[in-house]
Amino acid sequence: FEKGRIYTFIGEVVVSMNPYKNLNIYGRDVIEQYKGRELYERPPHLFAIADAAYKAMKRRSKDTCICFVLCSNCLCIAVLTAGVGSVPSMVAIWILALGFLDVPSSEKLRCESGAGKTEASKYIMQYIAAITNPGQRAEVERVKNILLKSNCVLEAFGNAKTNRNDNSSRFGKYMDINFDFKGDPIGGHINNYLLEKSRVIVQQPGERSFHSFYQ
Repeated sequence: FEKGRIYTFIGEVVVSMNPYKNLNIYGRDVIEQYKGRELYERPPHLFAIADAAYKAMKRRSKDTCICFVLCSNCLCIAVLTAGVGSVPSMVAIWILALGFLDVPSSEKLRCESGAGKTEASKYIMQYIAAITNPGQRAEVERVKNILLKSNCVLEAFGNAKTNRNDNSSRFGKYMDINFDFKGDPIGGHINNYLLEKSRVIVQQPGERSFHSFYQ
């Protein structure tokens, strides 16, 4: 971790630790190292998962989900594929980034603030845009830019300063990029849920309400 190696494998799951600093591990040269490679050919990386999801979608013509789940303050990233017999006319890569979720039971499942879910989803879209067929990259870039630029609006009304993160997502976010049967992009969606509405009237000491109240 001290050497900037923030990813590791546990089976087919990539585990990530947020370094809380910028690392030079997402550039075009790194993208080329993972493009078209099998999952374990290269060192553990977010791009390995992104490439596996894209290949699974193209080869099997099935919806593919990249899911982010927090486990003991580490971010676990895995690829899930639709069940057997599910062959839709349009397939998608889903990017599911849970903001937080309290389960009313003796045990709580939490995706804590600051794990890096939002930034990881941005890098996945960057990777998919880079590896798409050259003739279709403009469309992926268009979809990616719309999805990413919408973050400004979503973060203004759904993010807040907490004691752990100055830009903490206080809601869940589901993004998808839709592709046709050839694997070419044709659009995308964003759905939001689990907004922490109570933050409007109650905040912990040292925390703030949503950014929009201070802009």
